[in-house]
Amino acid sequence: MQSGLYQRCNSSSDSFHLLTGRRAWLGPIAHEPIRLAIESILLALVCLSPWAFGAVHPLSLHLIFCGLALALVLGAIHVLRSRNAPGHFTAVDANLALVVLLGLFQLTPLPERILEALSPTTAKLYQKLLPTQRESLPGDPANSRVETNDAGTTLSVYPHATRIETLKWLSLFALLILGRMTLRDPASLRRIAWCAMINGTLLAVLGMNQFFSAPRDTIYWIFPTYGQVFGPFVNRNHFAFHANLSLAMGLGLLLSRLVRHDSSLDARDVKRQQHRGFFDGLLADPTAMWLVAGVAALIAGILLSLSRGGMVSMLFILSMFGASVLSRRDSYARTVAFVTPIFIGIVLVAWLGLDSVSARLEEGHIASDGRWNVWRSCVALAKDFPLLGTGYGTFPYVEPLQRQQSNTPDAYWDFAHNDYLQTLVEGGAIQLTLVLFVSVAVFRYAWKLASGTEMSRDRPLHIAAAAAFGSAMLHSFVDFGMHVPANALFVTYLAAIVLGVHEKSVSQQTRQPNEFETKPPSLIAKGAVAAGAIGIAWVLSIQSYNFERAERFRLASLRAIHDGASQLRCELLESAVANSPRDANLRLELVAALGDSRTRKPGPQPASQEHLTATATILRQLISARDICPVSAEVQLELARHANLFVQADSQATYLERAVMLKSFDPTYWYVAGLAYFEADDLAEAERAWRESLQRSSMHVKPILQKVMQRRSPDTILTELLPVRGDLIYEAANVVFASTPDSPVRLTYYRAALDAIRSQTSRTPQDDFLQGELLSLLDQPDEALASFFQAVQGKPQEVTWRMRLAQELSRYNRLAEAKRELQEVLLQRPNYPPAKLLLEEVARRLAEARVDHAREANL
Repeated sequence: MQSGLYQRCNSSSDSFHLLTGRRAWLGPIAHEPIRLAIESILLALVCLSPWAFGAVHPLSLHLIFCGLALALVLGAIHVLRSRNAPGHFTAVDANLALVVLLGLFQLTPLPERILEALSPTTAKLYQKLLPTQRESLPGDPANSRVETNDAGTTLSVYPHATRIETLKWLSLFALLILGRMTLRDPASLRRIAWCAMINGTLLAVLGMNQFFSAPRDTIYWIFPTYGQVFGPFVNRNHFAFHANLSLAMGLGLLLSRLVRHDSSLDARDVKRQQHRGFFDGLLADPTAMWLVAGVAALIAGILLSLSRGGMVSMLFILSMFGASVLSRRDSYARTVAFVTPIFIGIVLVAWLGLDSVSARLEEGHIASDGRWNVWRSCVALAKDFPLLGTGYGTFPYVEPLQRQQSNTPDAYWDFAHNDYLQTLVEGGAIQLTLVLFVSVAVFRYAWKLASGTEMSRDRPLHIAAAAAFGSAMLHSFVDFGMHVPANALFVTYLAAIVLGVHEKSVSQQTRQPNEFETKPPSLIAKGAVAAGAIGIAWVLSIQSYNFERAERFRLASLRAIHDGASQLRCELLESAVANSPRDANLRLELVAALGDSRTRKPGPQPASQEHLTATATILRQLISARDICPVSAEVQLELARHANLFVQADSQATYLERAVMLKSFDPTYWYVAGLAYFEADDLAEAERAWRESLQRSSMHVKPILQKVMQRRSPDTILTELLPVRGDLIYEAANVVFASTPDSPVRLTYYRAALDAIRSQTSRTPQDDFLQGELLSLLDQPDEALASFFQAVQGKPQEVTWRMRLAQELSRYNRLAEAKRELQEVLLQRPNYPPAKLLLEEVARRLAEARVDHAREANL
């Protein structure tokens, strides 16, 4: 009797060659070099894309599109050479094609009436943000007007962003069709499982090495980022998203090695074979042991990535496999094989980083980092743009329209951290319905494959595919992993294989002839498919090449800033704009470079023709940027700053109102608007704008008060400018009376701040501490000390607050209590010099008090 691996694979020659023979490993594809080349290219893209920072950079995306274009060309050749029909269009294909068509429709200029009927909010937004009459520029009268024919006529509020996202959807559609037509045998699923397992394990090992040896914001120990990285991913959640896909495929591979095919054994023989299969098969099988190590590394990597969404998705995958393992009668061997890597991974995490994982799990709710407020903004936006959305890729430009004032003012949300809500905002209910149909359909097909192959060695791989899709769908509720090209590429490639295998399985089960093999070829159909593939390949390669060149010129312009080459910077940005003329952000950077270049010229700038031409160039770029993206608050603000340079244009106040409308939550925009009103000698409007700024944040309180103090008295500032906020009024008092600290009006500010704090319905430890400061300044020691004590009880680890309490206790001769508080400070911070000095003074005064007390007692 054969044992180990050979015994398990002895059921058929195909299953034996699956692991030992090249022909069975490659399957039917071995005799078709073109299909082999296509699969090799696609596998290389799936495996290499995560290592390039998740392929988020335009250069990486260009390389992916070029590789996909090459595969499409090979697919076109394969279709033309094939004697069979190119296939049929499925419901999944149709829905994904409709997603692409919806993006193209959002880019189509529409008449005003049709736009108002389809999206009334979009039409109203354009009416508010675009001028009723075009601006006129200085210089040549023949070229004084800038006309943009499609400004304010598209459903997308920023067509450039929509064009890029539509291009990505087109690439996923092409990948799905190409993979479904060429990867139709189960061996393809096994090959992607092996590649994903090996690649994911290497990514996890890299991530764990960086976790312990590099700063949390640095990739490859070299490249600093603005995120919390793990492995080559800028965002640790995206690693967890990708690692869960690899984990599912790895578990499928591991369990597939333990499936029994011999159904003729009785229960006792099955039990005996279970134990022998485990000990002789798993422990004696080096490949299985490597799989156990890889799965353990992936589990440890997901936990150490500190992604809570990734941990929940991992539990979902383990639950699916656990339910499958425990539902079988011969589950002993597979149960042990399933539990072993989980146990090893948890032990590895407990040994290396249990404290970090525990601290992450003990943090607040998953929406406590600001996501909940963003999700509320998404719901409000979905009500305004319910059917067709605001345009693919426009979320970061429309999210500020509904942002709540309680959000962090300087936060910038590129994504909604919920793919479904972001889809609802950008593509409306139509895109969300299409995407949900595709996702649920693919998951359903994978699940049907798993449930229909109970005694097959491929069943664990089908469960793995279903678990991978389920984890991606689950994780997308709290993150934006599918917006990372590497993850989207992996999921779509896996979906293509599942659809292809499902179609082939259905045709075999129903014993109906496979139309891919028996239907007579149609030259027109084959030519149309080939032409479509080549056309998509051309669009992907050319468009991505232009975007990549534009980004390359932009990065070169940043290097020119450090070299002080302002003219070179302008030329590089002009080249970038030439390669991507619909990019409003590039034009805004060009405006900044042109303005910087002009200000660097020594001496006054005469009103010469050259100067007028340079001014007109800047203004022309600003108008073009505004017409390209009317919802850009930065562009509207720049137009307000340059409003006086136009020959004919809207007033500066109008541009400022548009900018503030787009970012009403941002105190900086209100501050700049007030500054413009102040310079125009409109003090009432300036104070109104500045009050709005101070209502949102005190970050500009000092420059605002320095301006207003020139025109208003301290009493007027308190009553008419400052919002009723205790911390703000206290900070304003320190600014207004910086040069006159003994002014009696200062006490009025302190009383107003104290009243504002006392009127609050809810109090924080910070409020208690500020109340103690105000009461101390107002010479109310007992109440001040009570407030300080309450603040310290609320935040006992705040050393500076406890130090301040000790100072007040010392000031009012409560020396024993002051000594106790100082000792507590030194326990938390042993080398805190102010505490040491004050403790020495308190100890000396206590000693003197004891001497005086003893002397009085002797007398």
